[in-house]
Amino acid sequence: MGYTYGDQTVKLESFLISKAKAGQLVTYKEACVPAGFAGQPYHPQFWSMLGEISIETQYADNILLSAIVVNAESGYPGKSFFELAANQCNKVFRDDLEFWCREVQKVFNHARAKY
Repeated sequence: MGYTYGDQTVKLESFLISKAKAGQLVTYKEACVPAGFAGQPYHPQFWSMLGEISIETQYADNILLSAIVVNAESGYPGKSFFELAANQCNKVFRDDLEFWCREVQKVFNHARAKY
């Protein structure tokens, strides 16, 4: 993998895979820690890393691994997740919630089967 932020992104991806295997959602605040941004869930580099991971996993496995990363208050991913899915990963959907629920299940199922 040729991630822009190298080892930091690989650590974040590994963390997300472990959560997906366990069938768990993770908050942005929790996910920013293995990425090296403890207490900084709004850091632009962290968001770039999540985007890169989604693009890579979409290309490699037809899943958006970052679907399991959610806002602690709402329990859903942020607007940028849906924008990335539609604009960079060519996902077509009409209902954000329905799409996200399907994608989370795909991620969980794939993680359990592959990793």
